[in-house]
Amino acid sequence: MERYKRQFIESKLPQEVQNLIDKYKKLNIRLNISSFYENNWIVLGIIIPPELRRQKYGSIIFSELFKLADKYHVIINLESTPLSNVSNESLKSFYNKIGFLSDKEKNKLHGSSRYFIRYPK
Repeated sequence: MERYKRQFIESKLPQEVQNLIDKYKKLNIRLNISSFYENNWIVLGIIIPPELRRQKYGSIIFSELFKLADKYHVIINLESTPLSNVSNESLKSFYNKIGFLSDKEKNKLHGSSRYFIRYPK
């Protein structure tokens, strides 16, 4: 049975990703990104304060993150979890617009449609 267990292997984020996190922390924007396995990052959350919303910070942050993911040949995973007054449908539309695909395998496994994936270019 032990050989069928999938192990979670956390690895370090590149310094450039940590610099991105630190850059936005100065604006009170929280980026929660983890690295697991050899070529996967998971976006656990991007929290933008209400006064900075609707100013394209989400798009800008993902654009910078995508450049780094492409540089390091990394897959980005995320789960759509709406906060405050942002609907799940709005988030899904945003994620599709910026380049994420629905993670059909994970969505089927969990019986939902909230998991997304982006492959490096």
